[in-house]
Amino acid sequence: MKASILDNFCIFIFNFNPKIVKNKRMNYNLNMKLQKLRDELGISQTEFGDKFGISQRMVSSYELGKAEPDIATIIKFADFFKVSTDTLLERDFNNIDFSKLSEVQSTLMSKIADMSNEDCLKLLGYIDGLKK
Repeated sequence: MKASILDNFCIFIFNFNPKIVKNKRMNYNLNMKLQKLRDELGISQTEFGDKFGISQRMVSSYELGKAEPDIATIIKFADFFKVSTDTLLERDFNNIDFSKLSEVQSTLMSKIADMSNEDCLKLLGYIDGLKK
């Protein structure tokens, strides 16, 4: 679980310090990943849609990138495929240039890596409070 907390912290740093991002946009390829995972299971768009109460047309729209599922549906898809939401979204943190983090940000990231999950969750709650 520490990896996902560290990923969340990377997103936090990105939101407050966009100069560390090498490319302007992170890589979200839900449509291609969704089709790939569905094809690997050998199920049709109709069969897949039936499992979630959505039409074949909507599944097609997701796979073509014409529509995006809401976050609750993305979580259901990830659970169905037994992958993380980051894997499903193909979020790519390789475009973050960590050398551009300030000394304070680097120190904070290294300390987070050594924290317990409970303490990390408390820290995320505190950080969310700061953002408001």
